Amino acid sequence: MTQAQHAKGPWYQHKKPAGTITISSNPMKGVSYGHVCNVGSSNLTPEAQAISEANARLIAASPSMYEFISKLANSGDKEAISTLDSLGLGY
Repeated sequence: MTQAQHAKGPWYQHKKPAGTITISSNPMKGVSYGHVCNVGSSNLTPEAQAISEANARLIAASPSMYEFISKLANSGDKEAISTLDSLGLGY
């Protein structure tokens, strides 16, 4: 199996006053190291902000989901293997 190339999890969400959500491997809000990505932007409609927040939760959970799927793949689960293959993390 190909080893994933991402910042080590867990990842955390930090909501900024302007509406942007920073995903970071650092649990401390306001610290610049450990940055993974930003989600959303300022001046979003309430619906768009809700979607951004849902996306941020999904992104922040990615390392845990990857670890879980990898364990399933290592035990021979064909669907988990297929999922990793579809992400370019071939088995």
